[in-house]
Amino acid sequence: MALPIVGLIYIIWSAIKIYTLGFLALLRQIFQKHKAAEVKLHTGKVALVTGGTCGIGFHVSMGLVSKNVHVVMAGIMFAPYKETVDELESHFQVNYLSHLYLTQALIGILEDSATEDCHARVINVSSIVHNVGSLSLHSIGKRCSHCWEYSPHAAYANSKLYITLSTWYLSELFRQENQRVTVNAVHPGIVNTDLYKHVHPSIKWFLNLLAHFTYLTPSEGADTILYLALSPDVERESGWYYDNCQKHKTCQLSFSEKDIKEMFTISTDIINSKIR
Repeated sequence: MALPIVGLIYIIWSAIKIYTLGFLALLRQIFQKHKAAEVKLHTGKVALVTGGTCGIGFHVSMGLVSKNVHVVMAGIMFAPYKETVDELESHFQVNYLSHLYLTQALIGILEDSATEDCHARVINVSSIVHNVGSLSLHSIGKRCSHCWEYSPHAAYANSKLYITLSTWYLSELFRQENQRVTVNAVHPGIVNTDLYKHVHPSIKWFLNLLAHFTYLTPSEGADTILYLALSPDVERESGWYYDNCQKHKTCQLSFSEKDIKEMFTISTDIINSKIR
């Protein structure tokens, strides 16, 4: 009986942390002016957008198209426990590991397409909730044996923490290898999209009410992503976390470079084991 009770406390505490941080972020969002950078046409450029058929991704794609960028379309939030065909937890693979694999697979093409004056850019969509994620190296990519071991809120926050930390680590690798590729992470804001469809009904009604009055539109949520993709102001900026077109601190400093490197190594090992 003790284990299920501990698990229930973990699930409830994970939800409390997520919603508390989200509420504070929403208050800040309400009282600060939303920024959208003006950028010139980028005729001849190519962008690969994952999740580009709906929500923020759709508006990112439309924003890129409006700037004459050729778009190639290749997340989930608070979903119940589900494993992918690779037998990995869905948040972990969809929100983090697949993006890491795609970046690694495309690095040669990105480097070849870049110039000294125009570096290739990778933008990872993170979230402010990465600040309440945990880096449990022993459980990265591991399956859950019991329902009380799993919190969808913690899984989502952890996946955003992983993508944020890997953004910094990849930028360091690219810098050491003198590759003309930058990589940054972005919090798009508290945005009114269908990502909230898995939220529990007991709170979903309240979030839907807030969404109509205080959330950003998907088009506004796309603005910082488009800024990082197209603005000359961030041409050589790499390894940063952006919110509302500005650099913001992350919880990266809470973790040692050794732990981040081990996280990256474990992730790469998982990828290699799945593509053999």
